[in-house]
Amino acid sequence: MSKPASLYSVRVTPVESTASFTAAACPVCGQTEVTPTYSVKGVDSVIVVCGKCGLGRFEPLPSVEQVRGFYPDEYYGSTGRKFEGLIESLVRVVAARQARFLSRGLPDGARVLDVGCGRGVMLRAFADRGFEVHGTEVSEAAAQGADPRATLHFTSRLGDANLPSESFDQI
Repeated sequence: MSKPASLYSVRVTPVESTASFTAAACPVCGQTEVTPTYSVKGVDSVIVVCGKCGLGRFEPLPSVEQVRGFYPDEYYGSTGRKFEGLIESLVRVVAARQARFLSRGLPDGARVLDVGCGRGVMLRAFADRGFEVHGTEVSEAAAQGADPRATLHFTSRLGDANLPSESFDQI
């Protein structure tokens, strides 16, 4: 995929045919029936929705290099701040609300993993709630400015992060 003039200018359009088809098993529920919904200019894969749980994903999955191309270093801003002023504050307020919702029922000090943590907005929100936070990310540039309370694991595949089995209370 070539680099767009603006990081937000990649054209996403509804697909013409929305007939369900069989695809690789959904990573959440195992369902193989999906419905195509969108195409992204310059990407051979289409965005599909799982017929059982509603997860949206690319089918087939793009390569690691293609995914990196979706998020160039400039996408993340500098030192953990992507937006200016009010917008950045609103992003952090929304993250705090999401963390509050996602952490209901977790014990104090629970271990939380954010896969694809980017600049660490959710990591900060969970850390502020007293959780031990870990994040995985492909790009070290993306995680510049991430909360120092977070343990970061840089890898292109979650399985390569060598995280102990069943070591997190929430992912």
